[in-house]
Amino acid sequence: MTHYTEDLLIDYLHGELPDAEDARVHAHLATCDPCRALYDGQAALGDLLRSTAAASELAFPSMIKAHVWATIRAEQPSFFDRFRVIVRPAIAVPLAAAIALVALFGGPLIHSSVSNSPPGVAASYYLEEHAAEGQGNPLADHLPTVLRATNTSAVHTSPALIDAVDAATLNGNLVTND
Repeated sequence: MTHYTEDLLIDYLHGELPDAEDARVHAHLATCDPCRALYDGQAALGDLLRSTAAASELAFPSMIKAHVWATIRAEQPSFFDRFRVIVRPAIAVPLAAAIALVALFGGPLIHSSVSNSPPGVAASYYLEEHAAEGQGNPLADHLPTVLRATNTSAVHTSPALIDAVDAATLNGNLVTND
């Protein structure tokens, strides 16, 4: 029967072996007395080291401890320290979410209350542009007076200036040349 090394048993003791190897060592320790004795010796050594370390801890002098607590209680936090407490993630994250929601939903509400008219271009702009184009057009004298006038408040069309195709379109019987 083969025996396990001390290093392998220490790794088993600390739980550092892979699952398959751990199971093999566990089964072996149940049947092999020399390996079990070596394992028990390593476990006892670890327990002894832990208890010795715990016993050799030095107690902190009570006067130093009292002085440290007095200094902590007497010190007033600075403005930066108070501000840092406010900006903690527990407060800053919901605050940032609230600001984002206000910006997302509040922006369109503010812009819609400023102007009640829908965005677009006034019809007078198109009429003035067409009138300006008509000035350079050799057939400008055949344009309706609405398009030549700069004052768009006086809107009327002259029936004499409507040609035959426009008249047919207005009457609903459009003539097409097929």
